[in-house]
Amino acid sequence: MEYFLVPQAFALILGAGILFGARARPAPRRKVRSLTVVIAVAGMLGSALALAVVERRLWRQAGDVRELSAFDRATLGGQLIGVRVRFVEWSRRLIPPDDSYALEVGRNRRWSDGYRSAVREWSTYRLLPRPAAARRKAEWLIFYGIQPEEAGYPRRSLARLEVFDDGYAVARRSG
Repeated sequence: MEYFLVPQAFALILGAGILFGARARPAPRRKVRSLTVVIAVAGMLGSALALAVVERRLWRQAGDVRELSAFDRATLGGQLIGVRVRFVEWSRRLIPPDDSYALEVGRNRRWSDGYRSAVREWSTYRLLPRPAAARRKAEWLIFYGIQPEEAGYPRRSLARLEVFDDGYAVARRSG
């Protein structure tokens, strides 16, 4: 993206200088027009060159993505934002496709609200077709970075608790 700004900024500054100079001293219009055309062509050529560079980079990245495994391609978005992808995929295997779930994301001091929101959104995408539900109505609870007790769920209220790692668990509600 930054490649596109350089030629256009140069053309804009050069054009402004010419127009300012044309006002300061009356010059033949033909020279001003010729110079304007030269500047416009230089800007277009610079933009075309920048586009070629960016396009080449995008093709190279697309080739890199094609070389990834199916799992890595499917989870690349989550990996890029720092989601614990293996935990979400593990949760996905535990929860039947027709059962609902609620995701509880912890308040780790290193996690911003944006990160917590991204975890929720990406996890919701990966857990499809399972419907997300309100805390009180969900059949399953996913604890992402938080212990069930910290989220307000004593262990006796959970029929089945599967622990992936410290602070990462999936539980089926009792009742």
